[in-house]
Amino acid sequence: MKVLIYKICCPISLEIRYIGQTTSTLEKRLKQHLSKPTGSAMNDFFNWCKLGGYSPIIERIEEVGYDKANEKEQYWIDLYRKNGVTLFNGNKKVNTKINLFEKKRDISLPKRFNSEDIKKWQEQANLTTGGNLTLWMENALNNAVKKQNVKSKQ
Repeated sequence: MKVLIYKICCPISLEIRYIGQTTSTLEKRLKQHLSKPTGSAMNDFFNWCKLGGYSPIIERIEEVGYDKANEKEQYWIDLYRKNGVTLFNGNKKVNTKINLFEKKRDISLPKRFNSEDIKKWQEQANLTTGGNLTLWMENALNNAVKKQNVKSKQ
């Protein structure tokens, strides 16, 4: 049996907010999350999306065998967290405030990042991924993992 590892992203900032796994379709899994969120932070986030007329984005990260699903889900959670991404997984409360009118995320980033970092990342995303910051972040994380794997083999 195949399992999809997926991410749920903010529809405005494209920040990754949750990593999960499912044996059903992504559309069905998102509907399940929307009807029964897996925590208060996710519930707050979905309510915010609904109030603003937005829908969270769900995207496939990878497809794995059933026997590897828990391991791979945890791998992605750990990878994103290690790189400063704040996820709803296991968190009771996460800041989800977003300025709906300017469509810009409030600057409530982890302390090691600042608005200048975000501007640089967006510039790189504009040059390499057509402005898709989520895709650029994934590529950067994957490249960092590859470099780490090469170093560990040496």
